[in-house]
Amino acid sequence: METVEDLQSKFEYYAEQHYAALQEGGGSRANKWYKKIVKLHELSVNIMNENIFKKFLSHENECVRFWAACFCLQDSPQEAQSVLKKLLKSSEPYISISAKANLESFSKSE
Repeated sequence: METVEDLQSKFEYYAEQHYAALQEGGGSRANKWYKKIVKLHELSVNIMNENIFKKFLSHENECVRFWAACFCLQDSPQEAQSVLKKLLKSSEPYISISAKANLESFSKSE
């Protein structure tokens, strides 16, 4: 079984690769990385029963912060929303648009 550190390392790498694929216009590659990111989240929640992504809310890479904030919305909503609000100002369209969509979706579910 993988350790928390292994999963965190993979998460960081997968998030960076996902964004790189989006920037290069590789939709199918981006989808591959997206699926890996979601699978890591499911593994952490269902098997480890903890949120291993909170430490990434202050990561230097916006795409890593974005994914961490998405995965922290349920158990750390104030911190996650704060990160997403800051990402609204990103110069990267994917990041700012995705942050907005996630904030809107979360506020509708409350």
